[in-house]
Amino acid sequence: MEDNSVSPTLPKTELTDDELRALAYFAVGVGSEGSVGGRDVSNRLSFAGRVSGGVMYPVGNSGYSIGTLQTDLGQHPEVATTLVAAYQDWTRQAHPDWTLTVDQQAQTTSDLGRSGHTITAQQGRALDPIVKSHLDQFLASDAGITYVHERDVAQVDRLMRVGGAVDQLKDTSLYQQSTLDDQARLATMIMKLENQAGQAYYPRIIRGLNDGSIDSVGGVQTVINDLLPNRSGRSHADPDYVETGVAHALEGTEVFNALRNTSAQNPLHRPWSNVLSDPLANPVHPDAVAGDADFRSEYATIKTLFLQKGEAPAFIDALDQGGTFGHVIVDARGHRHPQSTNLYAAGDDFVVLDGRGHGKAWVDDRWRDVERSQLSRLDHLDGTTDVSLRVDGQTSRLLHLDPTAQPLRPRQAVEAAPSEPTGPAALTPDRPEHPDHALLEQIRSGVRREDARVGRTYDESSERLSRSLLAACKGGAGDVADGMSAIQRADHVVSGTDNMFVVQGKLGDPAHLRVHVNIVEAMNTPVAQSDAKVQAVNQAQQQGLAQGQQLAPEMRAEGPRGPVLS
Repeated sequence: MEDNSVSPTLPKTELTDDELRALAYFAVGVGSEGSVGGRDVSNRLSFAGRVSGGVMYPVGNSGYSIGTLQTDLGQHPEVATTLVAAYQDWTRQAHPDWTLTVDQQAQTTSDLGRSGHTITAQQGRALDPIVKSHLDQFLASDAGITYVHERDVAQVDRLMRVGGAVDQLKDTSLYQQSTLDDQARLATMIMKLENQAGQAYYPRIIRGLNDGSIDSVGGVQTVINDLLPNRSGRSHADPDYVETGVAHALEGTEVFNALRNTSAQNPLHRPWSNVLSDPLANPVHPDAVAGDADFRSEYATIKTLFLQKGEAPAFIDALDQGGTFGHVIVDARGHRHPQSTNLYAAGDDFVVLDGRGHGKAWVDDRWRDVERSQLSRLDHLDGTTDVSLRVDGQTSRLLHLDPTAQPLRPRQAVEAAPSEPTGPAALTPDRPEHPDHALLEQIRSGVRREDARVGRTYDESSERLSRSLLAACKGGAGDVADGMSAIQRADHVVSGTDNMFVVQGKLGDPAHLRVHVNIVEAMNTPVAQSDAKVQAVNQAQQQGLAQGQQLAPEMRAEGPRGPVLS
């Protein structure tokens, strides 16, 4: 008998290779290594260190680097050779007077290919400033952008190779049993480590995952945070470059996860799907590669979201609901300020701007190029905002932001197909049975008091602030000691100039414990992102308690140590 039944579609359980390639390029590359302050710096010579008085001071063994994934020329001197050769080819057509002599070409290739240790041994001698200026202009040209992109593609291919770090990660039980969001976080950390330091650090993570000594996403980040001592900054205790590098890449991962989880109604859903089909399209001629007239605008928009990774998750969430973003908010001190000046959303229309002021607008179902210099915003006393565009002397309104307007798709009405494997709903701190629910309620009460003090009502921004404070109270996974959180009671919630504080103990007691978050950043941090930090800490605590319970019987069996009194 013929079986005409239809098998149910099983939820996807692992990220695809295209998703991992996009993660490598956009989260590790654009969001971490290839940008500074929302500005794309991939198409210029970069240096991981500082230059003072013409003397170079490298960080570690880093030298000059180029590209979205920052290929270190000191670790790959063969790239320095091809870079100078490509520059020479370009100058013969564009600037014949800039072409290097044979001796100059050899010297420039040698200077670019130095490691940080070699630069230090040469008393920090810098590259000829005129040659560097010419090289930067080449890298910013179409020929230079194409050259850099080819190196980026090669770098992604190397990260994705059989036997590489992410390939080994995919064979671990933790990766296979994790949600897709956590798979993205694990893959980001392991690819960032390999891209930044080759085989120096990631094999330790893989060994830990395989022998069971690392059994959570938070556990991976704890090991990474402990790889190097924190000796930088004025206090000589600031996080090291490996720790901060991974943290920045993980901010890009939250953008990736937000885009991957968009509902079909979100106006960013189609751009992300199209970019995902060709995540390494040539940025000079992306339309020709993708065969889509809108692809250039879609690609630029997605890239801008990773450049503006701090604000992007909340912006994407607002578009998922068809709500507003970028309007004026009132902070806990009663001060009015824009939620964002880079990302704006109203219903299904939006504007995105990168750190250099270049942007795209999707309004009335069509794309247009915009520049920050063309835009103006008018914040009204009723809390609404108008974003207008001036072209050829004519000004027209692009967006009207009304934070009190009903979203097109309120959260409870959004019924997107689940992208995560089905299973029990995650236990979040807002549920009474969560171990941190009582602490969250104490924080909420304090935030409500601060809101009331300046005439505000507790709203979604207040809730995001409360959840960020809870995550801060729990501390990072590396701060967990003896299974206890840094802050266990919110005796006081106090707002400062820019920060909100939670204090355990008396305010006047020098021994009190306190943590703080930046108010504006916290109000723009998605609840899910803060809850994920809380979960990571709790997992690390449970791991520590389990290890302690295993050790306790052994310690009791050994008996007391020390001198025996007779």
